[in-house]
Parts: sequence; structure tokens; C-alpha cells
Amino acid sequence: MLNTRIAAFIKAKLELKPIAKIIISMPNLDSDLAPSPIWPALMLALFGFSFSIGLFFYYKNNEESRAHDNLEQVMHVQNLRIQAKINQSKAVLHSYFALLSKSDQVSREEYARFSDVILLNHPEIFAVHWAPRVKHQDRPALEKHLKGLDLAPLGIADASPDAGSIDTATIRSEYFPIFYAEPIHKNKKAIGLDPLARPYNSQTIRNAARNGSLDTTQPFKIVQDPDGPLSVAIYQPIYHKWMKAQTPEQRWQALRGYIILMLRPGILLEQYKSEFIHKGIAVRLYDVSEEDPIRIYPKPVADKEDPYLGSHFNIQYSWQVPGRTWMLEFYSTADEEGMHGSYLSHLLLATMLLFTLVLAVFMFNATKQSARLKRANLNLIERQKELDELAYYDQLTHLPNRALLNEHLKRILSLEEREESFSAICVMDLDGFKEINDIYGHDMGDFVLQEVANRLLDKLRDSDVAARIGGDEFVFILTGLHLLEPIDEIISRIIEAISQPIHLTDYDASIYVSVSASVGIALSKSNIHQQTKPSLHSPHGPKHTTAGLNKAESDLLKRKTLIKNADMAMYQAKKQGTGKHVLFQSLN
Repeated sequence: MLNTRIAAFIKAKLELKPIAKIIISMPNLDSDLAPSPIWPALMLALFGFSFSIGLFFYYKNNEESRAHDNLEQVMHVQNLRIQAKINQSKAVLHSYFALLSKSDQVSREEYARFSDVILLNHPEIFAVHWAPRVKHQDRPALEKHLKGLDLAPLGIADASPDAGSIDTATIRSEYFPIFYAEPIHKNKKAIGLDPLARPYNSQTIRNAARNGSLDTTQPFKIVQDPDGPLSVAIYQPIYHKWMKAQTPEQRWQALRGYIILMLRPGILLEQYKSEFIHKGIAVRLYDVSEEDPIRIYPKPVADKEDPYLGSHFNIQYSWQVPGRTWMLEFYSTADEEGMHGSYLSHLLLATMLLFTLVLAVFMFNATKQSARLKRANLNLIERQKELDELAYYDQLTHLPNRALLNEHLKRILSLEEREESFSAICVMDLDGFKEINDIYGHDMGDFVLQEVANRLLDKLRDSDVAARIGGDEFVFILTGLHLLEPIDEIISRIIEAISQPIHLTDYDASIYVSVSASVGIALSKSNIHQQTKPSLHSPHGPKHTTAGLNKAESDLLKRKTLIKNADMAMYQAKKQGTGKHVLFQSLN
């Protein structure tokens, strides 16, 4: 896998192209069919106008998106802020729970002083009540105690469902009258009321006691302020410490009473109303625990349509309060034009159109001047292409020549300094080629060289490099190697392919000729110890030294030495007979 990636990298990075080969061919500007300079200007104008319109709508839509994102961020922050404030009611309940749990006897004065401190910064909490459990036989004594304090003139009382009236409580086996109510100045009317009698309180009260957890009622009106914002009651049960409270039935029997936190979220939201208006948003709060949502804020008004019912932008956030699910919904109060419109987008459109017009005029003049320059450079470009072909490529085989081979080898060796791989530099000379030239002439000799070049390329890998450096002498480089074994395999295939008969097509009779190849091999790194195969002979030669040379001179010497070593190995292969290949190894 690594070898494949290195080979692909070498092929992509090292393939040198003559400068003229990458220049786009020019039209014949001398032709009568050459386009008029007006057409590029018209095309630029058309493109400019189209681009300006597109940019206008893109910018306008982007403005809208940014406005929505900013508004959504504001709504998200406000949601977290309101939710955190509402959730503080749990901490308040825990504080009261700690107060009432530490002692069975907490005086009214102690409860009032505690409330003055705890409720100071919580305007959304309308009241915190203590409602003890009272048996029917204890009712007269409790009512007498309350009346002695000028509280609860009706004794234990029940409120009507709409909180419009209060009546003396009917006879029941037990009651949960409100005994303490703070702040007292706002909640004096609530003392003595038994919340158990109200239908939506009854189930919540029993669930909180049996489950041993907080539970919340649905929104309702309160007798202290029936026309004010809707309230919810959060019940915190307290049990007798000396009684077991592990099962629902045990908890109900051990129930001592309830801390009742009266929460009015509308008061909190009303405090933020001016800030919401400034930020361009409005808010609605719903209890969505039941199939039909109940709007908590703002309080619904009969026969009055919600002004934000059809708002073009709104976001909903779902909350979990103890035993209930609330939904806070934000609306945008800005109109559609206010959300989307901006003079900047129109200014941008006008600027772009003016710029396009100026650019089109400039393009018209520049095109005429460019046409003259192109005509002057056309002949120079064609000449440069011819020079590049002569400078970098062999004209007969179209393989890279010695100059281009040197550049390939330079980059291959530079890459190997960063990779754990090596290359095999191979010099190949044909055996029997001179006889073909003498017998059949130079034209047939050229044909044989072209066929040998094609066969060589066919057997090399895509990452390898081949070149002709003169006469019947070729050089090819096997790149990205990690082992020696592939060298013998590849070179054997090349020698076998070249040795196959070559058909000389220019003769009437079918004439086939054959050549063989002798190959000398030099490795780019000297620390490769594993031999290709036992039959390879390794001629020895002197090691090159780079003492006193700079980096460029040292690299040049190394390239020359590698070619020279491969050439020496090639002559050793020729001495062994035709079709042989020999690996060069320097003396240590």
C-alpha cells in the first residue's frame, strides 16, 4: 500500500512537461472569423448584471438569516434566564422544608422572619403556605386559635372553583387548612382555606404525599387576587419523623402537612416585558400537560384575538416542572420587512451594477489591445514549443532525453530522503543492434529502437521512468522500492519482452529480427544488503566522496555516480553474454 502511494506521488510530482505543452492553443486571430472585441465586453456585462442580481438576493437572504439567528439566540438566552428563575422555586421549597423538618413547632413569628429573607428577591413567588394535617375532632380548637389572632373569620373554609367566594368548609374526616401564609399582607385572606376541596388541587395533593415528591397543580385563580395573573401551587409533603414512609400507604399515614408554594410566572414575565419589546420579541407561557393547553401568560381575555397568532417567526421551548410540562413560546414582534429589509443590500446592488458597467468598458478596450499582443506572441509560442521538444525529449522514441532524465533522478532522490524506500537506476544497451543497422539500414534501425522503447514502457510500472540517452542505450528507473526481489522480476520481464522477434513491416517479405538487452543496475541507497538472487554478479568500483562539496554539487555528483555505476554493471553484464543483468555494488 505504501509503495503504491509513493509511486503515485512520484508520477504526479516528477513528470516534467515542456512549457509549450501546457499553453492553450490560440485561435487564428488573423482569420476573418475572429470575434469582435465587443463580444467579450457584452458577455462581461451580462455576467456582471447576473452576478450583481444574484449577489443582491444572496446578501438579502443572508441578512434575513443573520436576523433570524440573532433573534433565535436572544430567545434562547431569555428562555434559559426565565427557566433558571422559575427553577429557583425548588430551592425556596427546600429551604422551607429544612425549616419545618428540624422541629415540629415553628412559631408564626419565626416563619414570618424566615420568609422575609427568603422571598425578598422572588416577586414571582406570591406566597409560601404551611398547611398542617388536621383531624375533624381538632377542628374547633384550630378555628378558635385562628380567630383569636383575628385570622380566618369563617374558620376552616372552602373556595369556589372560580375563587369568587369563600364558604365554611363542609364536614370531612380531615383537613389541610392554610395555617401560615407569607407574605401575610397579601395572603391574610388565604389563612384557613383548605386546598383539598378544590378539584384540581385534590389529586395533586394526594399524588405528592403518596409519591413523596414535589407536584404541581394546573393554573388557577386565587382568592387573594382572582382577577390577577394565574397561579400554580407546588406541593412539598412533610412527614412525621417517627413514622415509616416507604410505601405510598405508609407515606399517606405519616403525612404531617404540606408546604405550598404559590407561583405566578406571569409576574416575572411582566417584569421582563419592556426588555422583550426592546428586543423585538413577545412571549407566551402554556401548561401543555393535558390534551388542551392552558395559557398561563398572558392571561387569556375573552373575545380578544392574540396579536401574534400568525407571527412569521416563533420558537418553542419545553420545560419540566414538578409533575407538569410547560411550554415557553417566543414570537417576533418585527414585521416581515423589518426582519428582511436593509438599505445595504440595495446599495450593494447599485454599486455592483456601476462597477460592472465600468469594467465592461475597460474590457472592450483591453480586448482590442490583447488581440494585438496575441498576434505578436503566437509565432513565439510555436517556436518555444519546438525548442521544448528538442530540449527535453528524444525525437525518435519520444522518451525523455538525458537532460529530462537528470531532472527526474534529481527529484526521485530528493523524495527518497523523506521516505523509507529506494530506487534502482538501470542502464540498458541492446545486443545485436549494430548488425541490423548494417544489414537493413538506418530506417529499419530506427524502427527497431521505437519498438524497443514501446516494449520497455509496456513492462514498466506507472511510477517508473524511462529515457533514451543515445544510440541503442536506454536508462530506466524503478522507483518506490522496499525490497530487492521486484528488481529481478521486472528486469527479467523487460529483457524477455525485448528479445521477442520484431517484424520489419517495410519489406515485401515477412522479415523478423531480434535483439537482446544487457542491463546494469545501481541502487540509490547503499545500505540494501539483501541480494536479488544468487546468480546476480556484483562488480566492484570506487565509492564517490562528497567531502568539501556543497549540497547541490554533492547531489549532482551522486546522480553522475549512479549512472556511471549502472553503466559499469551493464558492461559486466555484456561480458557474461546476451540478455544478462548485473547489480553494481561498491567496495567498502
